[in-house]
Amino acid sequence: PEETLLEKAEQTEEAVQESLLEIRIA
Repeated sequence: PEETLLEKAEQTEEAVQESLLEIRIA
């Protein structure tokens, strides 16, 4: 379960960073 949570956290961070980049570009 811990590994899954870490993976989800990493995916969330990547998604957030991508969203921020899109907002900055826009």
